[in-house]
Amino acid sequence: MSVEATSVFISKDEYEAWQLELTTASEAANDAVARLPKGFKKTRLVEAFEESFELIGGVPRLAMWANQNPGAFYKLYARIQPQQIETHGEHIIHHVLPKSKLDE
Repeated sequence: MSVEATSVFISKDEYEAWQLELTTASEAANDAVARLPKGFKKTRLVEAFEESFELIGGVPRLAMWANQNPGAFYKLYARIQPQQIETHGEHIIHHVLPKSKLDE
């Protein structure tokens, strides 16, 4: 699936009105949804989230939210990072700072 994204800049008043509208809609959806229908596939769920992400503003809106909520953003960002990193070959770390009493 491919979705074209365009950046749209809106005023603070437009953003707040949009946010109120989305909050109202999401509260109504939360009341209506009990569980996923039987046979609903995970791939379709991921696609639905991707489509929804674009519909509610995509990357520009995420960036605005992240700017207003850096702590929450970094917590989420840390959770999506790989838990293990595979490396190949030899890696040498050169310390720039001299050893201090804390290193003892």
